[in-house]
Amino acid sequence: ANVDQREFWNELKGDLWGRFQPRLDATLAPFGERAIAALDPRPGAKILEIGCGTGATTLALAEHVGSAGEILVGWASRVRLLGREDR
Repeated sequence: ANVDQREFWNELKGDLWGRFQPRLDATLAPFGERAIAALDPRPGAKILEIGCGTGATTLALAEHVGSAGEILVGWASRVRLLGREDR
């Protein structure tokens, strides 16, 4: 991975994305919805998602692929956005 990007996302930006998660989810939702519609994920699908952001699109994809599917997430930040208890 790009060292500069890893540092960027593990310092200020990762924390900001976590702190402003509800606002970012609302702002970026139309893009995720369009991407999911274009992808048309089916139950059991295996999906690679690069740059999951706050995880809203990942969670939506998980609903489509179900327990038989898989989503592999690539994210440069140590901030555990998907693993937050309130998600």
